[in-house]
Amino acid sequence: MREVVGLYRGELAAGQPWPWLTPLRERLRRLVINTYARLATDHPHEAATLWHTAAQVVDPVNEHVHQRAVHALTGAGHHDTAAALVVEHAQHLAATQPMTGL
Repeated sequence: MREVVGLYRGELAAGQPWPWLTPLRERLRRLVINTYARLATDHPHEAATLWHTAAQVVDPVNEHVHQRAVHALTGAGHHDTAAALVVEHAQHLAATQPMTGL
């Protein structure tokens, strides 16, 4: 399992607009998130680091992943890191939302 998370380098073929890539990207993203979740369950002493990495590297806009990361970080006493992650998540969400009212 560590090989899966260790090899992940971001979105598959980032920047390529090919429509056939969309389901492959989603499948890979889910596989990697599930792998992080499994590792966090199997290695609770590493859960904060694992969830934090998943939130930052794999899916910066995924609400569930961020909630798990903040919970794990807070539980491990990393309150400043958890607070920073909340701010980063809000910034990622704002950057991905379409502009309205223009």
